[in-house]
Amino acid sequence: MGNQPSFESGSYNGYEQPNFVLADSQPEDESYQVRFYPRANWTSAKRISQDHRAAGSSAFRSLFNYIRGSNVQNESISMTVPVIIHKPTEEKSEYVTSFYVPCKYQQAPPDPKDQDVFIETRDDVTVYARVFSGFAKEPDYKREIEALRCDLLRNGVTKDMTDNSTFICAGYDSPLRLLNRRNEVWILGKDAKEKETKQSSD
Repeated sequence: MGNQPSFESGSYNGYEQPNFVLADSQPEDESYQVRFYPRANWTSAKRISQDHRAAGSSAFRSLFNYIRGSNVQNESISMTVPVIIHKPTEEKSEYVTSFYVPCKYQQAPPDPKDQDVFIETRDDVTVYARVFSGFAKEPDYKREIEALRCDLLRNGVTKDMTDNSTFICAGYDSPLRLLNRRNEVWILGKDAKEKETKQSSD
């Protein structure tokens, strides 16, 4: 494990990532982490697809162009991690791929030029995160999300306590990194879904 990249709130292997706080109550078997992510801005793009990799690859190109300067301010923006994909529970639906907006731009993110790219503010959220390695493919994410669901139930986190309409695939490394790769699957706490529903009804 000596080559394992550093992982802590705010950074990963030299890349900026969202700040988070670990909850006081963590599973004794360390099968997942319980994290609290505060409100933050993300840059996102939506795609309709049957496969999250195809949706993610297409959206990633638009997002990468945005950080390379395809924004109204023509700003070059640092890459952040992880790249996250909101995966719906339906077989074919709308996928949302997102980059975290660096702290430098959190208060005023540059406006995208591409109409497919948008800035969204995500509220405080509890995240249940399971880590795994390798070059993750669709079956790997499915296997890990099912394992995470079993881990949660075993530790008393019921479906009533989580948002079951989606889960998140998170990738931290470029294709050039061959060893000690970090992938995660996230299940969101129910508080995120409740806030979304309340905002929609206001």
